Amino acid sequence: NMRKLLITGFEPFGGEEINSSWEAVDRLPNCINEYEIIKLRIPVIFGEAARLVIKEAEKNISSSGISAKNFFKLSKTVSKGVSSSTEKLLSNIE
Repeated sequence: NMRKLLITGFEPFGGEEINSSWEAVDRLPNCINEYEIIKLRIPVIFGEAARLVIKEAEKNISSSGISAKNFFKLSKTVSKGVSSSTEKLLSNIE
């Protein structure tokens, strides 16, 4: 059973035609050793990028005893107060 590894890169922005972060991710193989590589191109929009990463993670998370939805509720609770920007970002989750 292969483990999954989610790797993100940003879409182009600011009038550029490419973003090197996505170009690097896109060139990765689909598998590295025992990992299936899940590639996700994300927008350069605060909150939207996090929403897409969480949505993809929810599809690929496996855990025993809790669902992915509960995992993010737990993460939100545990992470509160880490920083004001993190708290603002986490307030958009659910």
